[in-house]
Amino acid sequence: MALQRPPLAQIRSLTLERSVALMTGGAVAIDIRQVEDYFDVHIPGSISLQYEFGPGMTGRARDCLPLDVELVLLEDGRGLASEVAAGLRGKGFSVAGVLTDAFGQWGTRHENFSSTPLIVAPSPPDGYLLSVGDPGSPMYDNATFISIEELWNRTGEVPSDEPVILISARGIRAAMAIGMLERNGITDITVWKRG
Repeated sequence: MALQRPPLAQIRSLTLERSVALMTGGAVAIDIRQVEDYFDVHIPGSISLQYEFGPGMTGRARDCLPLDVELVLLEDGRGLASEVAAGLRGKGFSVAGVLTDAFGQWGTRHENFSSTPLIVAPSPPDGYLLSVGDPGSPMYDNATFISIEELWNRTGEVPSDEPVILISARGIRAAMAIGMLERNGITDITVWKRG
């Protein structure tokens, strides 16, 4: 049986000013681009939920984000906001609306994009090693494990006075972790993949 696309939801178009006001008030900006694009450049504190058809993306949201936060979708020009909103609302989230051409608007009105380096190397760079992978993922000496499902409530355990090195496999969990950490003032973040 083929997966059925959810019915398109009505979604309010938000101005940049309204989006910023919502985010300043605690709403979470959701970035649905590929994780590689997110690593390259993203709006500070936005949470990466790489778009994929089916239950994966919305299931990750439900497992990793509190249902009581309002969401602002960041549209990247692919026209997926209504579909994403329907899926997230189906999981119990409140979607305030969509900021169309989010990155173009943000770039013309704000100067502060974030970028996260991705390092592929045999060993990690110096810093606080943090694994947010599955519990069965390989562990590394001196690494702290906090599952991505718990990180939202445990970011206070991550030190902000040294670089944070996120251990990554495919990058989906690491990309989500970046936004969670940035929302809590941790900005010196690098993603490391063993290679």
